[in-house]
Amino acid sequence: MNLDTILQKAINAQPFNYNEIMFLLTLNKEADYTRVFAAAREVRAKHFQDKVFLYGFIYFSTYCKNNCSFCYYRMTNSESPRYRKSIGETVRIAGELAESGVHLIDLTMGEDPLFHNPDGYNELTRLVRAVKEKSDLPVMVSPGLVPARSLYELKQAGADWYALYQETHNQNLYKKLRLQQEYEQRMTAKLLAKRLGFFIEEGILLGVGEDFTDIATSILTMQNLGVH
Repeated sequence: MNLDTILQKAINAQPFNYNEIMFLLTLNKEADYTRVFAAAREVRAKHFQDKVFLYGFIYFSTYCKNNCSFCYYRMTNSESPRYRKSIGETVRIAGELAESGVHLIDLTMGEDPLFHNPDGYNELTRLVRAVKEKSDLPVMVSPGLVPARSLYELKQAGADWYALYQETHNQNLYKKLRLQQEYEQRMTAKLLAKRLGFFIEEGILLGVGEDFTDIATSILTMQNLGVH
């Protein structure tokens, strides 16, 4: 397999296959790394020049009903600080972030039981609508797994992005990371969000027991999902 050929595919925006991804992941020469980074810079410059895009990140609740093994805010971590910001406080922060020059507002929380119920989903919708009006920026919602109706209402309220990470696409490893939450539930929610017109954000964790084959599988899975 030829590194030059693979890097040219990247520059030409052609997707990699599994073997090509594995080839890149298992490179072990400094000179090869230098060539990969140079190609990455070329791709970045082609699409974004030297611009930097800033997230305005608001973690508005650190309460969570889940017990994901990797997460600082998991329900059973008694050392995690807990807080909830009011809608008014969150909207004020969003406005200040917009004035500071950020390009996107990211509304993030744990799966807070106060919000994960019918009345709470309505509060999320109110929050998104208010932040959208205040900031006049794209809004990403990262509320965890929410039902189909809530996704629809969040979209109607002006949410542009839905972030819902699997953390891994190895289902055996997933079960050790996201306890008591079905793999397919999260995948189905992402696909529905995409059909509703959301941009979808997806990602993986490293250093949690995965190997190169898991990383390659995740990259292909996210490619096939058409994540943004």
